[in-house]
Amino acid sequence: MNFILLFFVLFFQIGTTLYDQAEESIRKNIPNISEIKRNSYKIDPKTKSEIEKFAGQKFFKDEVVYWKIPTNSKQIKYAFIDNVYGKALPITFLVILSEEGKIEKVEIIKYREQYGSGVKNENWLSQFISFNSFSDFSIGKDVQGISGATISANSISRGVNKIVKLFEKIKSEL
Repeated sequence: MNFILLFFVLFFQIGTTLYDQAEESIRKNIPNISEIKRNSYKIDPKTKSEIEKFAGQKFFKDEVVYWKIPTNSKQIKYAFIDNVYGKALPITFLVILSEEGKIEKVEIIKYREQYGSGVKNENWLSQFISFNSFSDFSIGKDVQGISGATISANSISRGVNKIVKLFEKIKSEL
């Protein structure tokens, strides 16, 4: 009982700092940002169900937090923050996408598990760069696994896939 209470207090208490960390990462990875504004998007049940079936993973919530980021070069980038479950605890990650839906960056914002932290490795995360909604996010195919981080690697790969698929479906609404 105490563990569950502690988990919820810590998880919700640091929610604002997670967004701050995500925005810091966005600023670090996208040069010439003219402005940055956090938004949320409520996923309609039909879209949510379709994407969950396709990706083989449920969304953490019924909405996602995202940033629509215009740059001085007139390009628009999008960043999404989401959570997936590792073995027992949530892993918070950020995906930065081009206007066309290609992945430009994946970063782990908060890793809470005791084991499997290899998914935070920049080299492992960089394999997602240039993936899009037509890419194969399966571990062992286009995505390499990590020894000792099987659950986390699968969770992150599926979670990133969900975000890319979601973006493809909703980009005209953002």
